[in-house]
Amino acid sequence: MSLLNSLQANTVTSTPQLLSDLHRLGRRQRVRAGWRWLQRTLWMAATAGLLIQLAGRRWPL
Repeated sequence: MSLLNSLQANTVTSTPQLLSDLHRLGRRQRVRAGWRWLQRTLWMAATAGLLIQLAGRRWPL
């Protein structure tokens, strides 16, 4: 069997496996992107909360 035939045979038989791997990697990529977004935006909310807490301690109602 030639190398080209071997590669073509592997390509045809591994397509479902490739799709499964791509699906899993896509899911992982979405999780990583979401985590990165949280890390970039959560600090703003945490800073605002901290400033409100400090203002409440400094100037109680």
